[in-house]
Amino acid sequence: MNDILTWAGVLVGIIGLAYAVYEGYQRKKLGTHIRAHNWLIYQRINNATGYAQRALAEYKRVIPQNTNTNTDLLELMIRSDESNQEVLREIIRQIQEFEPSFSETDFEHWMKEGKLTEDKVKLFRQFSVSTGFAKP
Repeated sequence: MNDILTWAGVLVGIIGLAYAVYEGYQRKKLGTHIRAHNWLIYQRINNATGYAQRALAEYKRVIPQNTNTNTDLLELMIRSDESNQEVLREIIRQIQEFEPSFSETDFEHWMKEGKLTEDKVKLFRQFSVSTGFAKP
């Protein structure tokens, strides 16, 4: 009877260990997927923000030449830009949370990869916390 319990315990231990390895692999895979998705969303909202700002600037440029200023349209454009800016900040916070590290060195590396421009690095720096502690 003791032999059966011993072998059952060993079997449960092996199954538990295999499951832990599988879960670790799945967690790593999910983390990679989340990081890739964050960068995709960052690029999309960065583009949307740029388009909204360019449209707003063009509208403001044309206004002096046109006496029919549409203030409702101008207000919508401003709100669109503000909303895009808020989503941009949120996705940067997501990138900060899910990247293995989020430091000046990373920003420089991401600029070399083409993920960031110099003006966006300034925005990323606002989310950087340099405490000297590594992320867990």
